[in-house]
Amino acid sequence: MSEIKTDSVKIKGHSILHGNVYLSGDPLSSIFYICLALFHAKKARIRNVPRCKLFLDFLSSIEKLGISVDWEDESVITVDGTGELRENLVGLFEGNEYGFAQILIPILLRRNRECEVHPELRTEVKFFRELGVLVKSNYNILNLKLPLDADFEIKKNFNLIYADPYLVASRLFISYLFKNLSIDYDKNDARFNFYTEGVLDEYKASYSQVEFNLYASIASFSNGEVSLHNFDLSESLNFLLSIDSIGFRYEVIQDSIKIWYVGAPEKPIIDWSSQSFNSIAHLVLLLAKTTKKTTKIITVSYPNLDPLITDLNIMGCRIEVEEGKKGFSLITIKPPSAFSSVKNDVNDLSVGSAVLSFACCYSGNSKISGFDVISDYMPYLVDNLKSLNIDISKK
Repeated sequence: MSEIKTDSVKIKGHSILHGNVYLSGDPLSSIFYICLALFHAKKARIRNVPRCKLFLDFLSSIEKLGISVDWEDESVITVDGTGELRENLVGLFEGNEYGFAQILIPILLRRNRECEVHPELRTEVKFFRELGVLVKSNYNILNLKLPLDADFEIKKNFNLIYADPYLVASRLFISYLFKNLSIDYDKNDARFNFYTEGVLDEYKASYSQVEFNLYASIASFSNGEVSLHNFDLSESLNFLLSIDSIGFRYEVIQDSIKIWYVGAPEKPIIDWSSQSFNSIAHLVLLLAKTTKKTTKIITVSYPNLDPLITDLNIMGCRIEVEEGKKGFSLITIKPPSAFSSVKNDVNDLSVGSAVLSFACCYSGNSKISGFDVISDYMPYLVDNLKSLNIDISKK
């Protein structure tokens, strides 16, 4: 069962930002590579994995299925997916663990032809029942079982371009079981690049774009005195080109990057419809803090767009959002009024990381509750922020 998010931090402003941050691998990419090894009953070695709470929680979850992971060093693990898997997922149904259960169900169906799940997963169970999977209830525990003939004449197409990554990964694994399923997803998302023909035994987890966006936003207001290391330029280029278009410059030297603000001619309309929600959260904030003219942004109508705009406006931004047609929204950003400190209760990773980056660059004192929504995803977050001369303390 997921823990209640209670951690909070205080951030004191007026700090001059400088220092170095070494970025980590993406926890979801690392999780999906482990699942790939389990699905195909393979041994695998995975590099660039993070020691963050989210990833460690997943390792604890698969340990209950009889799978252990060996750490070769700080960021390299080996996993033996050839052993027998237990069938019980009943303990995984809430918070992040719901996502864990989502992706583990097709793995257990592939390996054991059945699994048991908590009744809170009824929506997911309904999906499997529609595919022809047999479902029985026993003492309020749901049992899923593949029939002897799993070649069903059901054709389904799923548009998962902007879906939750656990859902995307789960449906991709399911498409291996049911060849009549078609999955549309963001093939540029590095977390899913391993879904190719053939199965390799050694992988490298993609870099965490969420973590990069956070530190890049903070670095943007450091006059080039903050260096980010151990990142993948190809995975970050779309975000970097976008901040360059609104007046932020960057310089890559070997394995490090520096970012600073110089200003630029402002465009009346900017198309950011190809950006992820996490990137939008940071880009909108960076523009809102610096723009001197009203600018309109075209973006996808993400579900959490309204809470993001509300939080940024509370801090002094002047932003309006209008939902348009065909799944797109128009964001209007006006020159900011006086900014105020952050007093925010975080419940979303992308919104929270944008708010955190603002608090780190604002001159006043801020308080963020539910900080572990962010820190669970990124290893050594508090220590890294302190290394940049940010005065942050946990309560």
